[in-house]
Amino acid sequence: MALQTDRDRVAHLLRRAGFGASLSQIDWHAARGLEATLDYLIDYDSVEEAPQIDVLELTNMKGNLPAPIVSGWWLYGMLTTQRPLQAKLTLFWHDHFGCSAEKVQNGYLMVQHIRLLSELASSDLRTLLVAVAQNPTMLRFLDNNTNVKGQPNENFARELMELFTMGIGNYTEKDVQEAARAFTGWSFQRPNRIQAAVRGAVEPQFQFRQGAHDEGIKTVLGVSGNLNGDDVIDILLEQPVTARYIAGKLWSWFVYENPEEQVVERIAGVFRDGNYSVRRLLRHILTSEEFYSARAERALYKSPADFVVGISRSVDLPGIIDLFNLFQESDKEKRRLLRGAMGGVMGSMMNMGQHLLYPPTVAGWDGGSAWINSATMLERIKFADLLFERKEAVINWNFLVGNRRFESVNEVVDRLCEVFDAGLPEAKRGIIAAHVEGLLDRTRGEKQYRQQMLHEACRLIFGSPEFQFC
Repeated sequence: MALQTDRDRVAHLLRRAGFGASLSQIDWHAARGLEATLDYLIDYDSVEEAPQIDVLELTNMKGNLPAPIVSGWWLYGMLTTQRPLQAKLTLFWHDHFGCSAEKVQNGYLMVQHIRLLSELASSDLRTLLVAVAQNPTMLRFLDNNTNVKGQPNENFARELMELFTMGIGNYTEKDVQEAARAFTGWSFQRPNRIQAAVRGAVEPQFQFRQGAHDEGIKTVLGVSGNLNGDDVIDILLEQPVTARYIAGKLWSWFVYENPEEQVVERIAGVFRDGNYSVRRLLRHILTSEEFYSARAERALYKSPADFVVGISRSVDLPGIIDLFNLFQESDKEKRRLLRGAMGGVMGSMMNMGQHLLYPPTVAGWDGGSAWINSATMLERIKFADLLFERKEAVINWNFLVGNRRFESVNEVVDRLCEVFDAGLPEAKRGIIAAHVEGLLDRTRGEKQYRQQMLHEACRLIFGSPEFQFC
């Protein structure tokens, strides 16, 4: 059954083009209407962003910026952003251009990479590809800083074709070899101490090393000449398969997996005709009939980011623990509080299989049903422990349900499913209510009884099969 009401469609849009929303936010957007909500999400440059943390203030005493600190900074941004589609797209491109801090070994470079993906998240594909190809983080991760005339390194050229543009099987080994020659000399330069002192420069910058570049004739996908990296990117964008590959991947991320052939052809055409504008393509996707169809509803597995950030935003977790004010403390205190405030959420995501800045391969995470196994499901259930089980629980009864009176446990479970946008059918909610009521020892006092009810009910909601989909 397709989404029935405008409010249902708005909630669906907020889940897919972001990480979901709180009840009050869904109500606010629903009152404004679906079209206004879409404009708010897509035209995010006009939306004032929430106060963010200056990650460069989180360096340690040695002037280093550990990658786990950067992960916490980025996660904090997802939790608090007023531009959820930009945040969701940044995560998409991080998965697509899978740089890992494990190899890069430089927190400043990882900040540079994430900021670039965020700034260009909805731009055109050519701009994004050139920027990523010239990004010191990617140059280091795929070893293009060692790609020189006479000794070409093929790593970047191969992944550019196989993962970033066309997909495997649409090029030859000779194409990779020739493209690698075109990218010789693409490297980066670190700022020297004088630059750092005078300009406050901390980020390496792209540098084209003319002497290391192969000026010979190269042939890539049938095009010959003294090609450079920009030329190769243009050649790849001229291949019809590139539009199909990227548009199809965006569709699978936002709508449903394995789109029909006619859908892929249609959206690839929209992508090409719009000069590869990601924003234009997304507007087409998010207004399509298929996006609001029965096939799309609750059809995508929640990634750990969808799961954790979605729950946190639905209860305004950053507002409850007032993270931003924590970062007004001293540098040492900032780092300690970051680890304390974000450590539980980050640790949960890691145990669910997604460590931000650490994709397992350059291809990113497998995603889909691969997110779900016995170990990761246990971690999803245990996320309720983080919110409710501690002596000073992050979420308490009054915050979550207010002072309202409930006639039965069923009404409490209904309320929780509403708060967390759980999508559980009535029969499943009834089973959870019966199970929770049977577990509770009501002799322990009303306050403790209520908190235990929240805890046990949310464990069952978070672990239900329906809740694993968005």
